[in-house]
Amino acid sequence: MAESVQKSADNTPRNIKEARQWILDAVDAAIAKAPTEAAWKKLKNNDASTITFDVPGDGKFKVLNHKERLKAFRAQVSASVGFKAPAKNLPTIQRDSNPGNYSVRDFLKDGDYLTAYQFAQWR
Repeated sequence: MAESVQKSADNTPRNIKEARQWILDAVDAAIAKAPTEAAWKKLKNNDASTITFDVPGDGKFKVLNHKERLKAFRAQVSASVGFKAPAKNLPTIQRDSNPGNYSVRDFLKDGDYLTAYQFAQWR
């Protein structure tokens, strides 16, 4: 999802906040109209069994069209790191073996993938 959000940011004049609000509003509208999961199971073979969100400049998200799944999708969108503004200053640390400031990119260049992953999680 984060990659899709970044793709949207690259392809549209909308800023990240506008893109996030657009998809959240669209999901909220769909939740209001969607059946419960039990009612949805009866409609399962119908065209209304899924809903597609066409995000301008980004792509399409196809989601099961019942309240429970739409609420879970909304939670994913809300929690997506793709909607957060990029960090202005990357965190850095000192390494004993090679003095200097390091970021995740530097760890990856050095082939130190585990430390890069742990450092990214720490951020």
